[in-house]
Amino acid sequence: MPGFCHDAARQGNDQITPTTIAPTACPPAPAAESFRHLLRRSTARDHDRVEKLFAPMLADPVRHLDRFLQAQAAGFAALRQAAPDLPGGSVLPQVLDVLQADCAARGLAVPRLAAPHRLDPLAAEYIATGSRLGTEVLRRRLTEAGHAPLPRSFTATQAPAEWRALCTLLDGIDPASPRAARICADARRAFQIFALAAQAPPAASPPRQAPPRPAQTRKDLLLG
Repeated sequence: MPGFCHDAARQGNDQITPTTIAPTACPPAPAAESFRHLLRRSTARDHDRVEKLFAPMLADPVRHLDRFLQAQAAGFAALRQAAPDLPGGSVLPQVLDVLQADCAARGLAVPRLAAPHRLDPLAAEYIATGSRLGTEVLRRRLTEAGHAPLPRSFTATQAPAEWRALCTLLDGIDPASPRAARICADARRAFQIFALAAQAPPAASPPRQAPPRPAQTRKDLLLG
């Protein structure tokens, strides 16, 4: 998803919450299908739903850049909270750190979302690494629109190499194993986090503080 925002009170009957997804969310795998392709197939509807929710931001990224950064930062903060046991070198902490730095630099407050429960680290990495590929698309759109300078989120990436490394890990998982089912279910929960983020109202930005007045000297006091 590109850059791969929700108020729980506005959920419709066809929407799922992160906690209602059963750990049997992987459909049966056809013979010779790798787990990577099974994971993509089993989360396709969740991915498409999030794409549609972010579509207005992606259609006019310059206008909606702040909103996009806020939603992404909110989603990845909740995802990081749900996956605390990431291995060294994981993409997710890097993505979150840069997004939070971009929001801070632009004076943007980040909405706070509750994480569902602990997610499998590989499910979290699947979302984070896939988002880096989507960011490449958005970076090109912003560049073509003449937007400069780009936020760090759109420049600090090695998406193709990161994706290849993740694919190697996914291809090493038995599609029929219990962990495969858990990763499928947790990846769907992770997508739901971003559906929540896309629909969450923007958090109020912190008030700008007036610059401090220069210290008065003895001469100023006498003249005043």
